[in-house]
Amino acid sequence: MVVKDHTKALEKLVDLMREKNIPQSNSLAAEVKQDMDKMSALAGPDFDREFANTMVSEHQKAIEMFRSQAGIAQNRDIKSYVDENLPTLEKHLEEAQELQSNVFNTTR
Repeated sequence: MVVKDHTKALEKLVDLMREKNIPQSNSLAAEVKQDMDKMSALAGPDFDREFANTMVSEHQKAIEMFRSQAGIAQNRDIKSYVDENLPTLEKHLEEAQELQSNVFNTTR
């Protein structure tokens, strides 16, 4: 679900960026690379726990950013993108929190 939804949102964002002549980054943010490196060294319950925690924290950050932009975006297309994707991010956060709870309860 997360991969499908994020891929769809990313494709729309890329299209919007092209339309607005906004350059796209070709590299991962240092924080994302660090999270990926950390998780690639884990396995089993340690990986599950770190994955769930990362999904919760990253979706919380994204929601905060989207809510901030929803209030200040002046471009109609950008505002529409934010408004369209915010509910999906909120649903993903709920799912990630449920996953986090399940992982915590099974690893105690």
